[in-house]
Amino acid sequence: LENGDVILGELTAVGSRQIQLRSSAFDELKLPWRNVRRIVFGETDFPAHPIAPELPRVGWQANIQFHRLVDHPTQPGDELTAAITGVQEGELTIENDLLGKIHIPIGDINWIEPLFLGSRWTLANEKAHLGNQVQPKFRHHAPLGSSWHGEFYLNHIPEGSAFIRVQVAELEPAGKGTPLGSRYLSELRNGFLGTSLVLNGESLGRLNDHISQKKTLEGHQTVRLRVPSRLLKKGKNTWRVEQTSRRDNPQEYDDCQIGPILLEIESQ
Repeated sequence: LENGDVILGELTAVGSRQIQLRSSAFDELKLPWRNVRRIVFGETDFPAHPIAPELPRVGWQANIQFHRLVDHPTQPGDELTAAITGVQEGELTIENDLLGKIHIPIGDINWIEPLFLGSRWTLANEKAHLGNQVQPKFRHHAPLGSSWHGEFYLNHIPEGSAFIRVQVAELEPAGKGTPLGSRYLSELRNGFLGTSLVLNGESLGRLNDHISQKKTLEGHQTVRLRVPSRLLKKGKNTWRVEQTSRRDNPQEYDDCQIGPILLEIESQ
């Protein structure tokens, strides 16, 4: 909260002016947005659980930044990625696969960055720590290991171009613009110390090859991988993030933070 207090509870409703929480300490608590500094979603067990088969509604997927509630230059406005599904006088209707449908007064919005027309589906809302060493600054201090996996279900093959979007931080770079003096570039370009994403048993490529600099937890990056049209299937689909070790030490991996992971379908 703005006063520094922390409240633990279940988020039961999100509106344009307030949120609603429930916990064992109280039945229902309504909080105006102006009193909320940050919302941190709790963790779920690994591996990620299967998710529902229905794709979210098609709309203009966009990054939306709201006016900051605290008038301080170092306090940015909150941001949300959602589908714009309706426009009324003085109000936008947006839909997010985790938060549902929200009506937002246009006056509360600072800017909108359109991304694509289509749908977006959260496969894993975690930030997993992959690697082999304890990292006190990571959300999970102890590493999960050198792989992370989950599954999802489709009741039909979605039409359009499919992509997997992955947020990464502290990942060693190996892209074309990576400085030649980067510490692990030689190993990465020789097939070691990489972090790859596999969908239904087929690799979509190494995440390292899509970034050219290592970003901290605060400056995370996004990698977007194209999914071949033949790869998605009706029913159960599986994904896996897997790592390769260092060339001279099979017990050492790149300590990085991966996630959330999303499936995106661009309408044709």
